[in-house]
Amino acid sequence: MPYTMNGIGTRYVGKKDQYDHVNVCDRCGYEGKMSSYETRLWFVLFFIPVIPLQTKMVLNHCPSCTSHQAMPLEKWRRLKEETTLEDKQHMRANPEDPDVAIEAHRNLFFSNQMEEALRLARDMEKRFAGDVDVLMHLGSFYESKGMTAESDSCFRRALNEAPDDKICRRAVGMISIRIGDLTKAAGLLSFMMHPGPNQDVKVLYYLAGAFQQRGDHGQALQYFRVVCRDFPRLARKDKKLREAIRRSEAAVGGGETMLPRRRVLFN
Repeated sequence: MPYTMNGIGTRYVGKKDQYDHVNVCDRCGYEGKMSSYETRLWFVLFFIPVIPLQTKMVLNHCPSCTSHQAMPLEKWRRLKEETTLEDKQHMRANPEDPDVAIEAHRNLFFSNQMEEALRLARDMEKRFAGDVDVLMHLGSFYESKGMTAESDSCFRRALNEAPDDKICRRAVGMISIRIGDLTKAAGLLSFMMHPGPNQDVKVLYYLAGAFQQRGDHGQALQYFRVVCRDFPRLARKDKKLREAIRRSEAAVGGGETMLPRRRVLFN
């Protein structure tokens, strides 16, 4: 990684062909949009670029901690070409294997070959129309590209194939919240009312907020209550969450607040 001390050292200058994708940072655990792009490494003197050193490909740049991977651009291009060729050979040898297709599509996406990725996605939709893993993968891909209609279609088709799958139910539940079908959302996301590996506080918060915005404060408080019960640390520390809960409690009226007391430290 670039490093400077007292204004002397190295730094990246410029960005080219940047593309964003959702990933998890290995260093700080941040989950969200990360970026990859071409840039140039410069030697800097008093923070002023004076000597160009090498063109780099920066991969998975984390906006939270700035952690990333980097390699010489020419090496990256060779690796991309070799990987694409290998993936095509694997798909020709295994035309009915959805896992091979998913891996090839994932590599196209992460190497920013979007036209090829879109073509392969359309083909995968036809060839693996009933495969839940393919449909969920493509739904996430279309969602990352802002192709909402295509994304929603894939997620709904996956749920039709696997109506009890919690990941599919979560995806379609989030769609239902977005379009205002809160009754359907509540049914699909009912499993999140209980602690477990599939319980997601962000989804509970989102659903509670949707009911609150609609004026159904009693229903909103049901989900806020689960958040307070299963995520007490968040309920003590998150100011926006606490304010939202107070709004619904005030609208309903009466009773003691569900909010856990904030810890007071004494010197």
